[in-house]
Amino acid sequence: MMQHLPSSNGNNIFSATNQKFKKSALLSKYQQQYRLFLLVFSLNWCIGLAVQAQDVLVGLTSIGGSQNEGTAFTIKSDGSGFTVRHRFAISGQIPYGDLIKNNDGYFYGMTSRGGAYGYGTIFKMTANGTVTILHSFNNTVSGANPQGSLKKASDGNLYGMTYKGGAYNYGTIFKITPGGTLTVLRSLDYTNDGGYPYENLIQASDGNFYGLTLGGGSTGNGTIFKITLGGDYTVLRSFVSATDGANPYGSLVQGADGNLYGTTSVGGTNNQGTIFRISLSGTFTVRRHLNYTTDGAFPTGNNLIVGADGNFYGMMYQGGTFGYGTLFKMTPGGTYTVLKNLNYTADGGYPKGSLVQNTDGNFYGIMQSGGSVGYGTLFKMTPGGTYTVLKNLAYTDGGNAQGSLVRNSTDGNFYGMTSFGGATDGGTIFRLTPGGTFTRLVQFPEASKGIRPIGNLIQARDGNFYGTTLTGGLMKAVPSLSFAVVLLPG
Repeated sequence: MMQHLPSSNGNNIFSATNQKFKKSALLSKYQQQYRLFLLVFSLNWCIGLAVQAQDVLVGLTSIGGSQNEGTAFTIKSDGSGFTVRHRFAISGQIPYGDLIKNNDGYFYGMTSRGGAYGYGTIFKMTANGTVTILHSFNNTVSGANPQGSLKKASDGNLYGMTYKGGAYNYGTIFKITPGGTLTVLRSLDYTNDGGYPYENLIQASDGNFYGLTLGGGSTGNGTIFKITLGGDYTVLRSFVSATDGANPYGSLVQGADGNLYGTTSVGGTNNQGTIFRISLSGTFTVRRHLNYTTDGAFPTGNNLIVGADGNFYGMMYQGGTFGYGTLFKMTPGGTYTVLKNLNYTADGGYPKGSLVQNTDGNFYGIMQSGGSVGYGTLFKMTPGGTYTVLKNLAYTDGGNAQGSLVRNSTDGNFYGMTSFGGATDGGTIFRLTPGGTFTRLVQFPEASKGIRPIGNLIQARDGNFYGTTLTGGLMKAVPSLSFAVVLLPG
């Protein structure tokens, strides 16, 4: 329900036929920090579709709207026709998963919150950190709160999943073009499909996508599924906790043998997770029942990768000698070797991403927390297990990383995201050289389009509306673009 705020909060309205100059009102709590003045230009604005011409009032609210960042609205002078023309929105915050580099040179990723509706965004970013929002998730249709990464497919589109939302509120599977056109392929039904997909899809050698759901299915413990590019969906297995494992917080990887491999976070003989194999037709085998002390346990977003030597490499979220996780390798035959037992302060701990192998043969990754500062580390490890911390993350760098690094083949550097920290506490995007040079590129919420508008909008002779935002500066709102907002230079 829309509410009118008192004028003392700076939420003034004016008639478009009024030709007076006005000074914008400031929110009292910002009076000592900002002195913004707004010039009101004289202009007559008529609504051509109206049968009888009448004044139209144009105004701003400094809070409220879907993200409580304010709105721009119009209302007729008789009180009718109230319309919100623009909801000021942060560009997204708390990114999960990984960045991916597309063939167009952009990096693509998702945030789990923020955007126009507060349910997360899909964005693209240049290597220098310029961010463009492609889609804001709207919960009931496109889904909400994605907890993974996008995957580029053979058809040139990007595919992904949301953790919640959709028709049944158990998540969605979607595709989006690089230009931003999104199509929902499946709204997940908890019992029939599984629900709450946590990570990523994988496109296998047969051209279909395969993935995991955290819960649901006939047993309630999650599912392994196949979905075609056209949206045909098949459940290959519903996990049986005691024998298979349960509740996978991760993605699948295809081995050289053509089978898919993955992990479950709990269940199995020790109820500490499993590593499993499944054929494209659905034949399922457990490769290892995890033991907390000797193997590491409870993999949470820790996906296997296939190394250059054909072995599988990965990380465990907890367990090992010190309890903070392990790094390991497993042969296709199932022989399992711990390469590193993580020490929280010296190495970092509780990893929630995957390893990436560089052209130098070493593996690179992120620790969610720990290290000398406590906000995680960036590291490299040789195939033999020699481990080196390249960066101890500080709060201003970002922390609590939920994903992995991605290597840019163009410049040879790694790019990654953190889910909180940075100057605005909404997470960061960063670049890391193989030698350990760290550069923060983006801080979420990214305010380049302005947040918290104050004072009045004015309509100038060019037909556009102009106003000020408390953060971001002077802005232009273009009616022909449904009040698309552009930050003006200066």
